[in-house]
Amino acid sequence: EKGFIHPQDRGNPFLGWIPWTLNLSYDRMLRGIPGTGTRYGGMGGKLLGVNLDAIVLFRYHALCLRVTAVACFICIGVILPLNLTACNVEDIYCQSIPANANLTNYGRTT
Repeated sequence: EKGFIHPQDRGNPFLGWIPWTLNLSYDRMLRGIPGTGTRYGGMGGKLLGVNLDAIVLFRYHALCLRVTAVACFICIGVILPLNLTACNVEDIYCQSIPANANLTNYGRTT
């Protein structure tokens, strides 16, 4: 709503709709999207909206996206570097432990 002058201006058809949809608030989706009406070229009549179940689903997906981003950061930023630098074949301490003596890169990671 900040960058769009007319309610039916949704940017270019290829990727312009993405920032437009990300700017929609939950309140706006419940009340109806401007420019999606059934009369007067979309400017009047019943507006296209969502119900409360859809809002709950959107919030659940947003939470899942955050959890996925945190898990990805932990895996790539913490666990993977620890696995890659843990025990090496040349390390004398790791060779003294029989279970670690002949591990491959796959064996160390799993």
